[in-house]
Amino acid sequence: VADFFRTVGTNIPLPGGGILAGRLGDRSTFLVAGALGLAALACAYLSLPTERAGADRLRPTLGLAAIYHVLRRPALAILMVGCALPAKMLLVGLVFYLVPLELTRGGFEQATIGRILMLYALAMLIVVPIVAKRSDAAGRRPRYVLIGGLLSSCSVIHLLLWPAPWGATLAVLHLGIAQALSITPQSALVGEYGRLLAPQVPESLLYGVFRLVERLGNAIGPAMAAWLLGVYGPQTAGLAIGGLALLGTLSFALLIWARRRQVSNGPQASTGAAT
Repeated sequence: VADFFRTVGTNIPLPGGGILAGRLGDRSTFLVAGALGLAALACAYLSLPTERAGADRLRPTLGLAAIYHVLRRPALAILMVGCALPAKMLLVGLVFYLVPLELTRGGFEQATIGRILMLYALAMLIVVPIVAKRSDAAGRRPRYVLIGGLLSSCSVIHLLLWPAPWGATLAVLHLGIAQALSITPQSALVGEYGRLLAPQVPESLLYGVFRLVERLGNAIGPAMAAWLLGVYGPQTAGLAIGGLALLGTLSFALLIWARRRQVSNGPQASTGAAT
């Protein structure tokens, strides 16, 4: 549930801002954004639990040592760096940078661009609750992360197959559906792998590293897209980011295969050793 509201809540304002800017103007849009920020602050203040007085708890610090302590586990490193990082690079680099830039160069209005970008959030709104319920069954989370990652990496193909604005529209919708399949199971797998592989690491620290890696993807995505756009063009920029996402997903697939093989061979190995 938290992932659902976080994802939809952080992705609706950007395309919605394009629609508001086209109808109300830039200044009114900034006022609306500020009002939404104050409303979010009030909700957080009223809903977040207060810390118990005198509670003696470990306060983990998110530093380089903590990041290394988490990412030295191959399963966590592949899940975060191979799946979460490229997913955010695709989202910000493709949907929120390349697509609006190319549509603007094509002469489309801000309101039209905002409606196209809104498809990502609408796909999340519809698909995430369904996936969150189905992926909680035992053993299904890696499958959803894998399928979502593969579909996400293929979303850039629409930019090559169709002219604007249809190529951009299909790419945004495709990516929204694909990432809706993987985002909730991916977050749940972080906690599951953490409890299994690093039980001594506090959960808050584990998710702190996870969110930090995601934010790095938010920063690297548009920077990489801008560099590739200037050197090679928009199609190559999209394909390069999609290729990184595909590489990370294939690494995760290899991890799943290795873990299942280890589990299936475990009882045999134990029987052989006992014999």
